[in-house]
Formats: sequence, C-alpha cells, structure tokens
Amino acid sequence: MKIWTFSDLHMPNGYLDADRYFPEIPDADVCIVVGDLIEGDPEEGVAWLDFYIGQHMPVAYILGNHEFYSFERSMERNRQLAGRAAARTNNRVHVLDDMALTIDGVRILGSTLWYDLEVFGRDPETMAYASRGAAQLNDSRFRHRDGSTDRWTPSLARQQHIVSKRWLEAELAASDMPTVVVSHHAPHPGSIATRFAKDWSTAGFASDLTRTIEQYKPELWLHGHMHDSFDYTVGETRIICNPHGVGRENERDFDPGMVIEIGGYEPKPPTF
Repeated sequence: MKIWTFSDLHMPNGYLDADRYFPEIPDADVCIVVGDLIEGDPEEGVAWLDFYIGQHMPVAYILGNHEFYSFERSMERNRQLAGRAAARTNNRVHVLDDMALTIDGVRILGSTLWYDLEVFGRDPETMAYASRGAAQLNDSRFRHRDGSTDRWTPSLARQQHIVSKRWLEAELAASDMPTVVVSHHAPHPGSIATRFAKDWSTAGFASDLTRTIEQYKPELWLHGHMHDSFDYTVGETRIICNPHGVGRENERDFDPGMVIEIGGYEPKPPTF
C-alpha cells in the first residue's frame, strides 16, 4: 500500500487553493491527513479534502487540536460535525476519532491522542510543572462539552489520552494485520526538537509511548503537531512527521509528495 501523508497545513478558514501546498496529487492508495488542517472548522476541512483529494483516493483524516479552536462550538460538537460531514462524502473521507479503518488489508488506527503529561517524568512535581507548561498553549480556547462553559485543560487532555491509549492498545492487540497508527500528538521523545527539549510546554505536544510501540510493533506510526519533520525508528516501528507548519514555518523540510509504502519495508536500526 502506498500512503500519501502530511499534517499541519494550518489553512486560513475559507482558503481552498490546494496549489499553495501541493504542486500535484501523488500516486497513492490512501491519503492520511494527521490533523491541524484548518482552524476551528473540521467540517470545512472534510469538504476541502473531499474536493481536492477524495476524487483521487480515499482519505483518512485525524483531527488535531486546532480543529477544535472555536469559541462558538465545543470540542464535542466539532467532533460530531466532522463525523457527519465525512458521512456525506460517500466513503471518500473518513474521520478517525479513536476509530479503525481497513484499506487493502492494512489497518489504519486513528486518534488525536492527547498528551499524558509524563514525557519529562512521572513524579508529581515534574508532572505539575508539565501541566503548567501545557496550560500555556492555546488549547483552552475551546469548550469541552455542549452546555458547559468549562474550557479544555491539561487535566482533561490527560484523561482523554488515557481513554484513547486504552482503545489503541486494545486494537493493536486484536489483530496481527499490517497496521499504521496515526495520532496528531507525538508518541515519542524522538519527535521533540532540540530547541524544545527543556521547554515545559512541550508536555502538551508529546508523550512517551515507547512501551506500547515496542510491545505491539505497528509497521508505521504517523503523527503531526510538531512543526519539525521527523523520520526515525523505535524498535521495529517507523515514526514519521511531515508537517507544513504555519505560513512558511517548515516549508523547507515539508515534503508535499511524501508517499510511504507498506510491505517489504526494512526498518532502520533503532535510534532510541
């Protein structure tokens, strides 16, 4: 299977010109979009993907934190609207929100997979610093549920991470089919750029799921959220992040035609 993947286009709402990002649509069997496509309107994101890519190949769309950036609609509401929008595309676009999709004998397991606040350590003092660091992010711009004025917090993100991780590990244990895991948030410290390695806010970007990766050995793990490109291995699993970033932030390293082939892949020597 050939997988075309990218993340973090951060398109302005209403901006629907794909040529800015992709000179051409590559030859692939599926497109996996790893979140932060658009700000606060995943319905528009689904429509954009359907119009530009869905006519060429099926699309798996994982919601990033920026898809929820809205004062008007809660996180719960945006998740519902994204799912309904995808249902109207006649199976061209699939929103994977703790959901599995099988295409050509390959399982794609998709989750926003929020952070667990443990990437710097699990002792209470370290996690308290991590929580304060994550609280500096703009994720508090959206409400958790309809009918509530409570904003999203690092504590809620950790709770949702635990729920999503349980779902993911159950899915990984359920089948030995070739599997691609897709999460918006990073699953390993190897995806933390050196300049952010001692920044407490990094706790809101990544978790350390080394044990999960090494135990279940998915062929590939795609993630976004970081605005730096990564390609490395943990155990037998290749981990890739191919973000565009805001404006021209990662334009030099972004690969608009990145296609990864599953099947016959020989992992690189483990780096971590």
